[in-house]
Amino acid sequence: MNSPPVTPQKKRILTEINGLPTPKRTKVKERHATTVYSQVKTVFQRGSLPDIDTDGYSLHGRSKEANILKSFLEKGLADLESNSLYISGPPGTGKTAQLNAVLAYLFPKKSGTFNTYQIEKNGQSISRLLSVSKINCMTINRPDEIYHSIYRQIQSCNIFHDAKCSSEQLEKILSDEDVADMHIIVLDELDNLIAKNQRVLFQLFSWASHLTGAGGPRLILIGIANALDLTDRFIPRLKTNGISPNLLQFHPYNGDQIKTIITKKIQCLPHRNTNQIIHPAALQLCARKASSSTGDLRKAFDVLYQSIELAEASAKRKMDPIKFANLQLHEIPPITVAEIAKAFNASNLGKGKQFLAKLNIQQKTILCALSKCSGNKSITINSLYEFYKTKIDFDPLTGSLKKTEFIDILSMLESHGVISMGNNSSRLSNVGNSKVACITAEHEIRSSIQNLPLLEKIMNG
Repeated sequence: MNSPPVTPQKKRILTEINGLPTPKRTKVKERHATTVYSQVKTVFQRGSLPDIDTDGYSLHGRSKEANILKSFLEKGLADLESNSLYISGPPGTGKTAQLNAVLAYLFPKKSGTFNTYQIEKNGQSISRLLSVSKINCMTINRPDEIYHSIYRQIQSCNIFHDAKCSSEQLEKILSDEDVADMHIIVLDELDNLIAKNQRVLFQLFSWASHLTGAGGPRLILIGIANALDLTDRFIPRLKTNGISPNLLQFHPYNGDQIKTIITKKIQCLPHRNTNQIIHPAALQLCARKASSSTGDLRKAFDVLYQSIELAEASAKRKMDPIKFANLQLHEIPPITVAEIAKAFNASNLGKGKQFLAKLNIQQKTILCALSKCSGNKSITINSLYEFYKTKIDFDPLTGSLKKTEFIDILSMLESHGVISMGNNSSRLSNVGNSKVACITAEHEIRSSIQNLPLLEKIMNG
C-alpha cells in the first residue's frame, strides 16, 4: 500500500551532493593507461574533474563568479534568509562546474555521518543543519514531477517512496525547522522547465523570496540556464510578481583563458611541460578557434582529444608494434597545427542526429526557418531574420529572439557545421548582409523535430 510523503524525524545535513564530486587536482596514473597517448587523452576527456585554484573552490578564469557564489551561500546560511540566484550563460562556460566546486568546498562529503555547517557570525561560531539537492531538469518529464524529485533527495537518496509529493507537502517539509535550518536546491538545465511550464518555477522562486513571510520555506534556490534570451524573458515576469532573484552571468571563455586552462591541464601529466605535449602554435590555434566560435571550453577539450587520437593513429601506423607499445611520454612528438586543424574540421562536419536532438527550441526554430526559407541556397541574415519574425507563429512562453540573439545562435550553428555563413570580413563589416545557408539534410532536421508541432508547421508551411 502506498504511503504519503512524511517529514523526516530528525535533523540532518545531507552533504553527499548528488552527482557533485569533490573537485581536486590529481595526477594521471600511468598504470591505468593502455597506451602512452591514453595518459594525455585522460585529462581532456569529458567527465574529468576540473582543475581548482589554490583557494580550493575557483575554476581557472572564474574566480569572480566563484566568490559571488560563495558569498551568496554564506550570507544565506548566516542570516537564515531564503533567497534565489539565477545563473545564465552559453554552454561550456563553467556554470555547473563552478557551482559544484563551491558546494563541494563549503559542504565536503564525510561518508557515514551527518554533519553541520559551521559559520562565523558576530565573532561566534554557529552551526547550521542543511540539505543540498540538485535536480537536472532535463530528467523531468512533467514540470510538477520536480516536487517529488526534490522530496526524494531531502528524504534520502536511499529511500524510495511510491507516493508522489505535492507542492503543498514539499512546502511543509521545507518550512519545518525539525528537518533542517536551510535547504539548498539547485535546478540545472532550467531551460527545460521554462519551455514546458513556468507555473512550477514561479512557485519555487516565490518560496525562496520574502513573499512567504515568517514560517515559510527555508530555501536557497539556484537556477542554471543556457538559453540566451531567458534572462530577458523569464526574470521580468518574476519581477512583476514581486520576485527578484540575484543574477549571475557567465561569459564565454576568451582565448587567453582557454590557453591557460589547457596549460594547467597538461601540467597534471608527469614529467612533461606544455610545449612537449602540444606545439605552442597548435595551442594558440586551438584556443583562438574555440574562443572565436562559441567560447565553449568543452569544444576545445574535444578538439584536443581528437587531435591526440589522430597523432596516436599516425604513430601506430609508422612505428613497430612493440616499440609503439613501449613508447614513453617523453618520446611522443608534440601535437601539431595540422592535427589541431584537422580535428577542428572533423568536429565542424556536424553532429548528425545526436547533435540536432540536443538543440533547444529556439535553435531548432532558426534551423527550420533557414531550411524552409532557403533550401540549400544562400540568403542574407537580414532576409532570414525577416522571415523568422513575420512568417513564424511563436510559442507565447518562448517568443521570438532579438536580432543579436538570433545572430549568436547562427554563429553557434555554424561552429558545429550545421549551417554555413559568409566569410569573417563580411560579417565584421555588415553582419546583416552576410550570406547564410543550411548544409544539414532536411530529413535530419525533420527527424529532430518530431512531436514538436510548431516546428513541423514551419517545415511543412
